[in-house]
Amino acid sequence: MTQAHSLARNLIENLELHLEIVEYHAVSKHWQAHDIVSPFNRFFLITEGECWVKIDGEEFRPRQGQWLLLPAGRKLSFSALHGSALTKYWCHFTATVGELNLFHMLQLPWVIDPDNTDALHSLFDELIVAFSCEDWNAPLRVRSLLYEIVMQYFSHCPNQLTTWSTPAYMDRIKLAIRHIEDHLHEELSIARLAESAHFHPNYFIRIFKRMTGMTPAHYIQRARIRKAKLLLTSTRQPIGQIATEIGMDVYYLSRIFKQHTGYSPSEYRSLLEDAAPAPYERTTRE
Repeated sequence: MTQAHSLARNLIENLELHLEIVEYHAVSKHWQAHDIVSPFNRFFLITEGECWVKIDGEEFRPRQGQWLLLPAGRKLSFSALHGSALTKYWCHFTATVGELNLFHMLQLPWVIDPDNTDALHSLFDELIVAFSCEDWNAPLRVRSLLYEIVMQYFSHCPNQLTTWSTPAYMDRIKLAIRHIEDHLHEELSIARLAESAHFHPNYFIRIFKRMTGMTPAHYIQRARIRKAKLLLTSTRQPIGQIATEIGMDVYYLSRIFKQHTGYSPSEYRSLLEDAAPAPYERTTRE
């Protein structure tokens, strides 16, 4: 796993989504906004017609079947086109990791061509119903559907996950992330990580949590457990050797691993081995 993908994974693990509103309707010919900066992200899924959109000076003419992401905090303009009807699903939502908007750290294409529009229409329809439902458990359904919709957007642009749109200090946090991934077998102190990223230790902790949604210690622990899972499933190394490779003693690894997965390392390995399909054996008729 590359350093960029490792950071992306941790951002997604700590992603918090919240839906502000969702609807489906045809817009009027007067529908427009110019140079607004919104506190929430927007999805437009166009089912009929086309419109004009500008994001930070870049112009688009999205049309029927296309899906738009309009990120929070960017300068946005949009309007209906003369003589063109426009019908769309739309929603406003926040997507945060720690204190930051996910789309300020992870750059995705603003317009995509989904290959499963019928399924997406169904998801948005379900979200509209759930959002207006007064059942006590409706918010849980809303969150589940919103996460599924965002996941569907991500699935159409996987190669973009290595492209980062970040403030200047994010590059320095990446240095710390790379240092963690390369030195999991060693002691990783805050002072050492801060030095690798050229930060004062106290400031480093605050910035690291702001950018990744977790403390450096939490990030290191997750990275070690993730590598332990990989080694348990891809090698026959003894548990003690795996513990050494990720900078833990075997007893601490067993305790932390069970906290994260519900299984001890040996149980986890056995569970996956039992679940693996039996090797295919070719038979011949004599």
